[in-house]
Amino acid sequence: MATRKEIFDEMERMLGRVPSWMMTMPDPVLESDWNTMKAIELRDTNIPKMHKHLIGVGVAAANSCMHTSLWHGMMAMAFGATDTQIDEALLMARITSGWSAYLEGSMVNMEDFTREATEIGQYVRDQQAKKAA
Repeated sequence: MATRKEIFDEMERMLGRVPSWMMTMPDPVLESDWNTMKAIELRDTNIPKMHKHLIGVGVAAANSCMHTSLWHGMMAMAFGATDTQIDEALLMARITSGWSAYLEGSMVNMEDFTREATEIGQYVRDQQAKKAA
C-alpha cells in the first residue's frame, strides 16, 4: 500500500500537480481511486483515452456537472480532441438524453425495442462489412 506522499508524488509526475480535490480524498479510497484514474482515464485501453474523455464530456453534461465537464474537456483536448469533436460529443449527449426521455415517457415495450435494435444493429454491421469488402 502506497503512502499519501508516494501517491501525490506520482500524481505530480503524471499531472504536473496534485489536484486539490485529490488532496481531500480520505485514505481508504485515495489509492484505489488514483489507480482507477491511471488505469482507465490516463491510459489507452480498448478505448483510446481521448475517446474516454469525450464520453466523459457527454456524461458530465447530461449530469449537469461543471466540474467534470471541465475536467473531461481539458483531458480530451490534452489527448488530441478538437473543439469540433467535443461539440459532437455534447450533441450525442443531448440526443441520447432526449431519446431516453421520449422512450421512457412513451413506455415503449422493451422486448420489442430490444428485438428491433438488435435487428437494426445487425443490418448496419452487415452494410459496413459490405462497404469494407
